[in-house]
Amino acid sequence: MYRYHLLEWYSECYRCALYGIVQEEWVEEDWKVAASVRDVGSNRAEVVRLLQRCNSGQPSPVHLLDVAVDFIS
Repeated sequence: MYRYHLLEWYSECYRCALYGIVQEEWVEEDWKVAASVRDVGSNRAEVVRLLQRCNSGQPSPVHLLDVAVDFIS
């Protein structure tokens, strides 16, 4: 089982907030970071919608980058 969280930080270069995804996996009775992708987008609402789809669809850690790239494209 996986869960997905919003990664948020401020970019000095772009002078705006940027968002990414942190994926955690339930391992041995605890949540462990399985994968993460930065720079998914600058629109918080759109990235949150992607997180909701990830929480529903449960893509594996090896596919998280593909999911992010498809979202950006």
